Amino acid sequence: MKQDKLEAMFPGEPLENRCPAVGYQRVAVCAAVTVTPFARLGAVTTVSCGEPVICARTCDCPGVENGSCCFTIRQELCIEVPVIFGAEVALSDPSSTCISASGEDCTDCDCGCAAQEEPFRES
Repeated sequence: MKQDKLEAMFPGEPLENRCPAVGYQRVAVCAAVTVTPFARLGAVTTVSCGEPVICARTCDCPGVENGSCCFTIRQELCIEVPVIFGAEVALSDPSSTCISASGEDCTDCDCGCAAQEEPFRES
């Protein structure tokens, strides 16, 4: 092992006449992430846009006795519907699994993650 790396691992420790040893442990760390989407409705407000209008009159109403008059009233409304969209994320406590221990350092470590990834699944 290089002297400067050993000195960084043991700061202030004289390394002459010493036999430092370093072990390496590969560990898989997992934490479950839960994403929960939400949509929350705010206070709905309705506002009249102008006055009501009688928009159709007829004195021949289907299904009504003769002599009756029918009409339609039209009212425009503006309805304000506020909605907040978002997602809440919760992270569980991480867990770990020891994989292997060795005397080899961690440089050029191929964890094989690409082969172990689960494909994306829509729910």
